[in-house]
Amino acid sequence: MESLDRVPSGEVVAKMTAAAGTDIVARISVIETMVGYIQGDVTEMKTDVKDMKNAFSREMVTQKQLEAELNPLRKLVYGAVGLVLTEVVTAVMFLLLSRD
Repeated sequence: MESLDRVPSGEVVAKMTAAAGTDIVARISVIETMVGYIQGDVTEMKTDVKDMKNAFSREMVTQKQLEAELNPLRKLVYGAVGLVLTEVVTAVMFLLLSRD
């Protein structure tokens, strides 16, 4: 976005327009200059957005890739939870059956 530095500020545009006075040709020239700056900036922004899209698409992880990476962890967690629940149920059954 370096080209934004070359775009005249509002004060400069106001002075350019005031210098043009009522001369319609001079005012049109000022407007054409500003439109040229804007077109250049829009073109540069489109290029920047295209570059960002390409960068994001290269680094994006699909859901299938994420599931493949997390599947072993999921199995480990499910196994640990199952083991803990088995121990709890076994302890409760032991307490209920050991009552005399």
